[in-house]
Amino acid sequence: MNSEHCFLRPSLAATLLVSLIMLSCHTLFAASTYSGCGGEIVSPTNVTYEERVIELVNEARATHGLPPMKLSADLTNAARYHATDMHQDEYVNHQTFDRNNGVLVTVCDWDDRIRVYYTGWNGLAENLVAGSASPEEAVAGWLNSSGHRENILGTYREIGVGYAAGYWAQNFGDRSDYYPVIINREAQQTDSTEVSLYIYGDWQQMRLRNDEDSWGEWQTFQQELSWSLSNIAGERRVEVEVSDSTTQVSASDTILLSTDVTPTPLPIATVAANASIYLPTIRR
Repeated sequence: MNSEHCFLRPSLAATLLVSLIMLSCHTLFAASTYSGCGGEIVSPTNVTYEERVIELVNEARATHGLPPMKLSADLTNAARYHATDMHQDEYVNHQTFDRNNGVLVTVCDWDDRIRVYYTGWNGLAENLVAGSASPEEAVAGWLNSSGHRENILGTYREIGVGYAAGYWAQNFGDRSDYYPVIINREAQQTDSTEVSLYIYGDWQQMRLRNDEDSWGEWQTFQQELSWSLSNIAGERRVEVEVSDSTTQVSASDTILLSTDVTPTPLPIATVAANASIYLPTIRR
């Protein structure tokens, strides 16, 4: 597939367009297929695959000395919609299409579709592939392509992944006012209470707490540090407050504290085509 470079600046017209898209989506959806430029919240078909892609991406970033990206529910919803829509209408393209009487008709540009779910961004990018049989194969293919690798190793803070019957969509985003904390480079579970934290931003001080415990003392800000979770099996939360002379923000992340083995991924449908395309970046 052909790759594309796009550069956009926000405008009032663009904002109104997104509002109209969202309104039209809720009136055009058919029972079994998606029509329009997004807006539908698609149920996942294989969360394990999606989560594994994010872990592999952050492992690749670690080998290049780059910080991890945070899982974004909004980018995930955008990616799941597009992966499902490509599967249902049998195409692989960044643009969104509907298939009418067997003919693909362009509905909207890829960034308009993502903006239905994810707003306030400074940068966007997207990787697609169809036919990869596993998260490892999909990520390996992207890393072996210069454009896809540029996205994976880019200066984005957030990531979302969608998977549907052999179609994969990977969305990247960056918001300047969002400073996530990330446990164990966004791994989904751990069998140790000792974890690593990465906190975005450049702050003067911070304080942390586990779950609903009392806050710790304010201390000098560290972007990367070791941390001990509460020794209770199940979902554990770490919350961080950071501040400088003018601003104070908070963030949190969760991880499953468990010794269980990662579930075996569900089987996927075979996809005849094997296409992989990307959009390197959009920057305001």
